Amino acid sequence: MMSSQAPGKPIYKWWIFTAVTITTIMATLDSSIVNIALPVIRADFQVEIVVVEWVVVSYLLTISSLLMIFGRIADLFGRKKVFMAGIIIFTLSSVMCAFAGSIYSLILSRSLQGIGGSCITANGLPIITSAFPSNERGKAIGWNGTTVAFGLSAGPIIGGLITHLFGWRSIFFVNLPIGIVALILAQKFLRESKAQRPVTFDFSGAALLAIALVSFLLAFTEYQNWGLTAFFALIAVFIIAIVAFVRQEKLFAHPMVDLNLFKENRFTNSSLAAFLNFAGRFSIIFLFPFYLVDLRGLNTSTAGLLMTPIPLLMAAIAPYCGSLSDRIGSRLLTTLGTLITAAGFLMIAFIRLHTSFAFILASFFLMGIGSGMFNPPNTSAIMGSVPHHRLGNAGAMASLVRNLGMIVGIAWSGALFHALCRTEDHFSDAQIVIPAFSIVMIISFVINLSAAYFSYTKREPAIIPHS
Repeated sequence: MMSSQAPGKPIYKWWIFTAVTITTIMATLDSSIVNIALPVIRADFQVEIVVVEWVVVSYLLTISSLLMIFGRIADLFGRKKVFMAGIIIFTLSSVMCAFAGSIYSLILSRSLQGIGGSCITANGLPIITSAFPSNERGKAIGWNGTTVAFGLSAGPIIGGLITHLFGWRSIFFVNLPIGIVALILAQKFLRESKAQRPVTFDFSGAALLAIALVSFLLAFTEYQNWGLTAFFALIAVFIIAIVAFVRQEKLFAHPMVDLNLFKENRFTNSSLAAFLNFAGRFSIIFLFPFYLVDLRGLNTSTAGLLMTPIPLLMAAIAPYCGSLSDRIGSRLLTTLGTLITAAGFLMIAFIRLHTSFAFILASFFLMGIGSGMFNPPNTSAIMGSVPHHRLGNAGAMASLVRNLGMIVGIAWSGALFHALCRTEDHFSDAQIVIPAFSIVMIISFVINLSAAYFSYTKREPAIIPHS
């Protein structure tokens, strides 16, 4: 276990929290800032959309496929080493992105950012979990969730302003001072976790897991460009690789992923609930701009502003719900949170062409409140259900199911919406778009009900009262 506090200096846990939070802001800001700058990057390099989208896809593939690997490496050799290596790689590759001379060098630099990002993301939650006692863990994770919401919501605004004033390359320079400060804090206040030597690293398991995740992500992100044949081929590769991976993990003495974690009801149910919650929730983030821009005639900045209540309310309520889960447990909060989120989706399913913005904001209010109630308690349940020597595995898994949920949520909703609309030429036809949108939102409602079921049926230990 990481000895995160020096004797007699309990404030160290908040310095540790600050170091992790700064890197979290860096990673989330970078992701959302880059998305808003893609049209400018495309124009600068004079490339097609299918090429420039790899500025995002390359980062997504790299970070998701390596999360579990770097979580396991940290368990074996120390979380501080891996976390600080991630800060260094992420910061230096950000500078490389800023100086990229071609779209392909930018994509390569973004892949390197993904390596650094996976080191950071896989170990941020385990470091926080180790630094705080169990009766404060939810509060700390809640405040960390607030920074995630801030980064995602502020990124487009900050990125749009910086890109407009200084050009797209400047958005990557933002990471340089943030990375330096985070590195100094991490070096000063983090204490190294106990390494598990001597242990043989599961290279075969790592390779099979990476193949499975890359195949899965490519299937859902590139199917519209590559076609259904490629989609099913990639899904077949995913199934073969994941079956081989499970077999490898059962036979290997020191597996890449401890499959025994899934025997713990709280870990498994919380992970499934997180996946379903994000898979349902991200349909609205992806599709609603079509309604606001193409049908209601709003510009992109106004449309983005109208959708900010979701992340802002998440940021406002997350710390309090995280702290409350320390006292009453996570099951009630996560179940109620997913039900409130589902209610928001049911409301938005009934919008029409001239639905009032007050009605829309009310549905967003429910989604934001519900998401803020769900995220920190659920993450705390995942992290609190595993032994300390497997915190890296658990932290990586928590981030992985979130990423996979977001990707699948965007993919299934986009594919269904596109199929129901039949062609992009119909995206401005309210008689076609609104029924298609309503069907997607009703399915999102059902998915969130499924998340509520897994939240409600998880078992929780007795709550240790505050001393």
